[in-house]
Parts: sequence; structure tokens; C-alpha cells
Amino acid sequence: MRKLGMIMLAGVMAAGVVMAGCNSAAPSSETAASGGASASGEKKTIYFVSLKVGGAAWSQAQQGFEDACKELGWDGYYVAPTTANDSSQMANLCETAMTSQADAILGPLFDKDVFTDIINRAHEQGMLVGTTNTYLDGIEDFNIGTDQKNMGVTQAETLIDLVGDKPCKVVWMNQNISGTTVLETYDAFCETLKGHDNIVIHGIEFDDNNPTTAADKMNNLWKADPQINAVICNDSTGASMGVANFIEENGLQDEFYSVGIDASADILNYVMTGALDCTLDQNFYRMGYESVYMLKDIWDGKEVEKKVDSGMNRVTADTAVEYGAARGYEVTASQK
Repeated sequence: MRKLGMIMLAGVMAAGVVMAGCNSAAPSSETAASGGASASGEKKTIYFVSLKVGGAAWSQAQQGFEDACKELGWDGYYVAPTTANDSSQMANLCETAMTSQADAILGPLFDKDVFTDIINRAHEQGMLVGTTNTYLDGIEDFNIGTDQKNMGVTQAETLIDLVGDKPCKVVWMNQNISGTTVLETYDAFCETLKGHDNIVIHGIEFDDNNPTTAADKMNNLWKADPQINAVICNDSTGASMGVANFIEENGLQDEFYSVGIDASADILNYVMTGALDCTLDQNFYRMGYESVYMLKDIWDGKEVEKKVDSGMNRVTADTAVEYGAARGYEVTASQK
């Protein structure tokens, strides 16, 4: 699929947003890709209001969203704040979608206080709203994303498989506490480890989605407490990259257990070198792709599940090259 460059969204320049689209019909965009209509006989305009542009996770969601829009011949716009995770900028983007008479809004609308009124007004306007990898207790028309409790269980089971009966003290690293879903994942992780007395949980540490912060924090924790020998990464840009860098710089590949998250080319290369024992990919491509087809099903009069778990895939050095290639990534590192 042809990738369009980043352009500024003229109507909300003051809010600070960027827009990457696969089709047109919005200000400052390129010409639409030709295509057909939905089964209901109408061509649709969809806005995917994301947390950020780029990154291991959301670049895959963007690709899936754009691929589905192209297949259906719909006008699709992937838009995001210039400051990642800025809910006020995201709210302005939703307002732009409504002003532009779009047919639907998709995306990780993570703050119920901010987005409840917007979703209600979108519904009054006849629009559909689907959330991806966030859940607002059913005020949206549907949700597709990682089941947070299942994610914590999967992280714990992966660590159990790696550690066996060896002693382990594990750090659970996340970018911040941005909502109850983070604690749902952590609680499920802790609950699953009950009875595995060889594994001690250090607790949660935060990296602000910054790899340098993650690396420095792990270095300081490890020096202060040499029993720490494991990390669960719960964000890709900060923890997965920073933790892997810390392990590689200190030559700790054989001494640390490390579980990454998501599957960019860089993360998969770290899996190959052993800086990460594996990574858990959240299927962001599926979130972007299937959310578009869930809209189509609703407009075609079909029932859709209210909440869909997009699942997780464990990627190891044995599968990283093939897994990356299937997603358009070239994994260049040699397996350790």
C-alpha cells in the first residue's frame, strides 16, 4: 500500500496534531485511492484517532487500518496528537471528525472523562465509534484490543517458562499509570505467579515511555539489588528498547530474563541477540484492520461482538525473522 507523508491537519493546527492518510476528502490531503463501496452501497469516511504516529505498536495499527480502508475503497485518515497520549488533542481530532461529517471514529480513546461526551454527541450525529486497545465500559459501539487480564497472565506464564525452578526477582516496567487497565494487567500478573515461590516480584517501575529512562532505572535497580534478574516490559518504546539496551551493554544476556512487548524490527533484533528472551506481540495490525471490518458489519446489518480480544503472540529467536517478514520488517541480527 502506498504510504503518504505526514501532513498538518489544517482545521486543528492550534491543537498540534499530525495526520497520515491513505485516502482523501479532508483538508490538505492527497487524492483518494480509487475503490468500491461498502455492501450497504455507500463509500465511508473513517477517522482513526490514535495516541501517536509511529512506534512498534501503533504503526502496525495504522497499516492494518489503511489496508482495510483501501480494500473497501473507503476514505481513511489516521490522525494523532503531536504530543503522544495527549487526550485533549485527541478530543480535538474527534471534534474535527464530527465537523467533517465522517461516518465513524476509531482509536484508543482511553479517558472516559474526556471522551464520554464526544462519543454521545457522535452517536447523536449518526456516527459509529469503536475503541482499539482501550475499553470505556461499553459506551462505544464495540471494542477490539488486548484483553488486559489475559496479558498479565501471559506475561507471568512466559516468565514461569523461562525461569523454571531457578531463583528470580522480577521488575514489571510500564510507562506510567494511565488508567485502570495497567493495574488490571499487573494484578493478573501477580495473581498468576502465586505458588511459584522461587519468583519474587520487585514491583512496578515507570519509564515515561523513554528508553534512556528505562535503561538508567534498570541499571540503578540492578546495582542496588543484585538479586534482580528479570524484567517484564509493558511498553515498547521505553521498556522493551531500554531494558534490552541495558542488558546488552552490561553483557547480561545469560543472566537476565527479559520479556519484551510488541514487535518492531528493533525489538525483534534484540530478541535475536538475546537481549530479550522473547517479546509478546499484541496484534496491533489486527486491531486496525478488523476494526474497519467491524464497522462494515454493523452498516451491513450484522451483529458484532461488543468486546473482542485481539490476542497475543510470543515471538522467540526461532520465529523472529519469519514473524518480522510477515509484517514488513527486515530482521538483520544473527541469532545468539
